Amino acid sequence: MVKIQENDVIKDTQSEVLTVASFYANPDLFLDYGNLIKPKYDFAEDTARFLYNSLYEIYHYHTNGSDIDEVKVNMYMADDESRKIRYKKLGGYSYIQRIIKLVDLNDFEKYYSRLKKFSLLRELQKKGFNVQKVLNHPHFDIL
Repeated sequence: MVKIQENDVIKDTQSEVLTVASFYANPDLFLDYGNLIKPKYDFAEDTARFLYNSLYEIYHYHTNGSDIDEVKVNMYMADDESRKIRYKKLGGYSYIQRIIKLVDLNDFEKYYSRLKKFSLLRELQKKGFNVQKVLNHPHFDIL
């Protein structure tokens, strides 16, 4: 049973990280899902939002259709001082490599679905709805 307090942020860090890692493992997911994910709303975790937004920028504005690799990511991160500092605090590209190893791209739909469920619950909570019952529903994961 998940118990949330009134001011708690509802989030599923694992789904957020696995969703972002999936995009790093297969950036062409942007073709089908890029317009469906709204980082401001879908990621409660700052780290997930930062990495997603960074990859989005690299994919759409800095690769000219070529593969995204460690060199391109590192160059993009080094291009802005605050971004570079934040990236280094995460552990640089080795962090991205670690989260990519956790991903099974065959499960991407599960990660994405769960990401969107928690995004919706956060928005409902912000509007004053009690989402406790939904979170504790025995079939929450298959809804």
